[in-house]
Amino acid sequence: TSVMTNYIPVFIFMYTFLLSGENVNLAKEEVLALSGAKEYCLEDRILVFEAKKFDFERLAYTHKVYELLLKAKPTELMEEIKKVEFQKYYKKSFRARVIKIPSDLKIAYNEKLIGSLIWGKLKKPKVDLQNAKTNFDFIFTKNNVYVCLELCKIDRGNFRERDAKFRPGFHPSTMNAIFARALVNLSRIEENKSLLDPFCGVGAILIEAGILNCKVTGNDIDKYIMLRCKKNLEHYKIKNYVLKNGDALKIKKLKMDAIVTDLPYGRHSSLHGADIQDLYNKFMDKSHELLKNNGRMVIVMPSNIEIKTGGFKVRAEILNRIHKGLTRKIVVLEKSYP
Repeated sequence: TSVMTNYIPVFIFMYTFLLSGENVNLAKEEVLALSGAKEYCLEDRILVFEAKKFDFERLAYTHKVYELLLKAKPTELMEEIKKVEFQKYYKKSFRARVIKIPSDLKIAYNEKLIGSLIWGKLKKPKVDLQNAKTNFDFIFTKNNVYVCLELCKIDRGNFRERDAKFRPGFHPSTMNAIFARALVNLSRIEENKSLLDPFCGVGAILIEAGILNCKVTGNDIDKYIMLRCKKNLEHYKIKNYVLKNGDALKIKKLKMDAIVTDLPYGRHSSLHGADIQDLYNKFMDKSHELLKNNGRMVIVMPSNIEIKTGGFKVRAEILNRIHKGLTRKIVVLEKSYP
């Protein structure tokens, strides 16, 4: 974790991410995977680091992306804010918003006061609370205030339109679109690169990768499930896909940039008589064969099962609580040698 000073000079471009509270660790790892950032500062749901610009809109577990203008102690805000050149970022109109984390945090500032501080630093100020061209958010945590310029507000409603209940090829155990997109993002897959889901089910992961213009290949042992998968891919207008019906351990002649999959694990996922530990170990050997060097694999599996990771570097391991009796883990691996 990097050490950050109070004031961020204007020539250093810092990003700030307001993460979803559903699973902060998953949200953090998703952002870090796409950005390539190594050093960061995480406070509650606020993630800050320096990086090159990337495609923010593909993020699933982030609400907003900002440029960080100032980080200060709340007691020092009135003095520190004088250093921020709001005029540099101002375009025609503005609005200022206060965000408190947690939401019941007691602070000495309100939006009217914050807005007046900015107003006094602009040449031709105009407030527009509905459609401002420039949006400043003041994010207060227990220890700091982050003064931010909004760059991107992510419409997570787009993902919900692709949730399981809206897909024509339905299956009760399939994952929702937001989670599927996060898994795809953890793989760092890029446009026109190849992604394999060897246990694809009705295609949640394939849909999200396909929307990002990846070349997707899906495999499942259940031919009826594959028919539903094809129906879903066609419904969401995914063009560049290949579907295979067969045993995942017998896939041949593929070299993929990424593998992303939800491993079969229980009541709703047929193991077709296989021992789960044996299946997972054999799958690890097969996936190493199918993945290009330095390619990433992202797998979802029960939290109480360990897998052999020979030939892979473990990049992240993230717990994901489904309900009181079920916690699963997401393991992010990178192929380290042939």
